[in-house]
Amino acid sequence: MGASVSAAIYAFAALGLAIVVLRTVHLDAGRGLFLWLLSIPVVFLVVDPLTILLTTAALMLALAPLSAARRVAFFLIAVPSVPHFVHADLPFPGINFLAVVSNSRIAVVVILLPLLFYARSPDRPKLGWSLADFAVVAFAAYTAAMVAQALNVTSGFRFFAEQFMILIVPYMALVRAIDSDDALETCLRGFLACAVILAAVTFISTLKQWDFYRLFEPPSVMGIPDYRGGLLRISATANTHSLGFYLAAGMLLLEYLKHRMSLGFIRLNLLRAFLFIGLFATGSRGAMVGLALGYGVYAMFAMRSTVLRTTYFVGLLAGVMAGSVWLFETDHSEIDPYGTFDYRKQLLITSLDYIRSHFLFGNIGFMSSGKFDHLVQGQGIIDITNLYLQIALSYGFVGFVLFFSVFLQSVYGLLVGAWREARHGDRSTCAVLLAILVGWLTLVATTSDVALTVHLGIVFAALGRAAYGLSAKRHEEVVRVRPPSPVCVPAWQPALARKLPAPQI
Repeated sequence: MGASVSAAIYAFAALGLAIVVLRTVHLDAGRGLFLWLLSIPVVFLVVDPLTILLTTAALMLALAPLSAARRVAFFLIAVPSVPHFVHADLPFPGINFLAVVSNSRIAVVVILLPLLFYARSPDRPKLGWSLADFAVVAFAAYTAAMVAQALNVTSGFRFFAEQFMILIVPYMALVRAIDSDDALETCLRGFLACAVILAAVTFISTLKQWDFYRLFEPPSVMGIPDYRGGLLRISATANTHSLGFYLAAGMLLLEYLKHRMSLGFIRLNLLRAFLFIGLFATGSRGAMVGLALGYGVYAMFAMRSTVLRTTYFVGLLAGVMAGSVWLFETDHSEIDPYGTFDYRKQLLITSLDYIRSHFLFGNIGFMSSGKFDHLVQGQGIIDITNLYLQIALSYGFVGFVLFFSVFLQSVYGLLVGAWREARHGDRSTCAVLLAILVGWLTLVATTSDVALTVHLGIVFAALGRAAYGLSAKRHEEVVRVRPPSPVCVPAWQPALARKLPAPQI
């Protein structure tokens, strides 16, 4: 009981620090911050996971705003308010359990699902289905069928219900709720506020060298405290990699929102340092590399010269390719005392060999095939530290294409929108969301589907689709109202000039 009270006190201290930072930089976490505060005694003083989740569900239901944009912002802040490992089986008569519930899934049902039934404003055109919309639904159906075939029909239906909450509802609800630039900015501010809250929790945890939000994490090899460079790696309510990317994405959003937040030089750099200290405390090198690439992509759209921007783009691609070759062709034993680079190289070689023999549909039970036994770590597990490989191994080329089509469509649309707007000197939301998605696609090359990793990806894929849709609409309006250029006639042809019709303005 004493440890629970101490952990709750530190959690309140972290939220107090978050409030100070948020007020200093003119950010408002709104009801989301209130949800975090009310969740602290529930998380640390209630023992039963299902009671914790049902209580937080009631809090979300009571606090959720009615406005679509503010509701999405509230959702973004609410998801990490309870540790990801708090989950429970929802009972149902006749079967073992209905579904596994967690805070993120409850937030989807309570906060986002109603958005799909909101009436769309008459002045907003009806949103049609895109390739990514079909892909996200098809991936959920396809993988559920694969699970049903490998296990049983009940497991297949249960898996589809999980994918419905993890992928389909968040993507569809966010895309359809964000129908204006103001709504999009509200959501981006909400995510940045969430990153500040998580940075505050990470900061206090690092000072104390106690990851207090993991106090009641179930015993497992993954729950053993991990130290790197003498410092405890902080997970807070996520895990090291997804927490690190929350903070990395927050830093990138800060570059876009800094002028809108009216931040001076000192406050801006203090906030940057605050977020980066949190990122450093996670020890997530994948998130750090993703941040570096994200900054590189965002900087590209500050260049107004198309030639310079194209040259930079080619150089960036060449640098990424060279870095990838160096990563997998060099002996890293002297610079990597943990052996993580060598492990990932062996994982890639083994996985590619296995994928060739199960190319189209993969094999959900690939870990029990015996082909990966030499990759068992000291913790007694095979760590598939790569989401690309995890999807391809489990669901084959079909699943790989369906899953990553959702993200690549947003990347393509954002690239077109950001490139078009860069010609006018406008680093738009397309540019920053493209930078974040490139960072996420880098991150998942170093981690698998754990904690909130996929949640972050699907959120930014949806925000990206909404952003490039708004950008395309603005471009169409500009082209529509732009007056046609007057016809230039040489002065020595006055007769011809008199015959030409005047331009219609």
